[in-house]
Amino acid sequence: PIEDLELSPLGVFSRIPRDVKGLGYLASDGSFEARWSVLVWQPSEIITSDSPDFQKKLRAQLLQRRKEIKTELPFIGGAIASLDYEFGYELLGLSPIKKDRPLIIFSWYDHALIFDHHQHRWYEVGKSSIDWKNWMNHEPSLHTEQISLKAQWNKEQYEKAFRKVHENILRGEIYQACLSMPFHAPKVEKPRDLFYELMMRNPAPMGLYLEEPHRTILSLSPERFLLLDGTRLETRPIKGTRAKGYLPEEQLQQQLELLSDKKEAAELSMITDLLRNDMGKVCTTGSVKVLEHQGLQECPKVWHTYSHIVGEVRDRLDPWDIIEALFPGGSISGCPKRRAVEILQEVEGYKRGIYTGCLGLFSDHGRMDLSIAIRTLEMDEKGIRTGFGGGIVADSQVQKEYEECFLKAKSFSLS
Repeated sequence: PIEDLELSPLGVFSRIPRDVKGLGYLASDGSFEARWSVLVWQPSEIITSDSPDFQKKLRAQLLQRRKEIKTELPFIGGAIASLDYEFGYELLGLSPIKKDRPLIIFSWYDHALIFDHHQHRWYEVGKSSIDWKNWMNHEPSLHTEQISLKAQWNKEQYEKAFRKVHENILRGEIYQACLSMPFHAPKVEKPRDLFYELMMRNPAPMGLYLEEPHRTILSLSPERFLLLDGTRLETRPIKGTRAKGYLPEEQLQQQLELLSDKKEAAELSMITDLLRNDMGKVCTTGSVKVLEHQGLQECPKVWHTYSHIVGEVRDRLDPWDIIEALFPGGSISGCPKRRAVEILQEVEGYKRGIYTGCLGLFSDHGRMDLSIAIRTLEMDEKGIRTGFGGGIVADSQVQKEYEECFLKAKSFSLS
């Protein structure tokens, strides 16, 4: 442990100088399932899906860096990775998109600062080439950044897309699809300051800030896609949303409404079945179990329901095998997955990018922890883009679904 560091992870993040590049910050809110925050900078290597023999290179790197170490720490060095949603087209055998940049980026780091929110302790792994302790003596100069996200569709466009998806459901082609619409905002000068503000106001269990060569990602994700720890694999799909009020009696009412809503329950059950089947592709027979169903998750602006599914991974499978079997996540695509993704590709007509892809850690000791990249912004030279959406089933109502997109967008309001 580092004895003389009294700052919070956000405090450390805000003091890292602007000229330090490739900053990555896995930001937890310290809740029960979100024990660790991790800070890294200046990657030693970056591997992207554009490089020749990408998968071969990636598997070799995962194997070569592998250390058989027993530790509680979530990260001992390794990669922070981003996988764009459209990578799923490849895995599902659908027609690929025209790419203007790689769909997968692995940034490798040999040093990290790690904070244990449950024990209030800092740890350092690896050696930094920079004396980072000097940074901690400076007061951060934070600049207040505002962001105003604008929907790129009007209500008629949303209704048209909804109708197409709904017709496919009523015809029996699919049972559910997660329809989203694009939102844009002008770029900000200081994305680190914006992320600081967002995490202060709307902390998330799976938050992540990541500077990549051509873009910066700011994620306030509430949803864990995959956690691989030893041979144990788990996933926590979220389905079902209610606005969250301020008063206790109001909040109780919203919780009861959400838990008794048959449509929301059906959505979650379908996705839970889909993910059980997906996990069955990589787990030993009989090991996949639903530990919780319709659990209640509290976020700053909304309530969600989720399931918690675990299994034991079969021998000789590496983290990449697991991703190939389960990506894209069921909760943000639909079921059956391949047909749902195909219909969404046709109906949405925009590139989701990192939104609804996945983000997270591949540690050198074999641990993998990935979020579903919802409530996630990506910023490049052109501006900020993201999407918001929700699951459509047979008895979905267009007005409610439309409003839910804007409710989720509230995670980014700083007023």
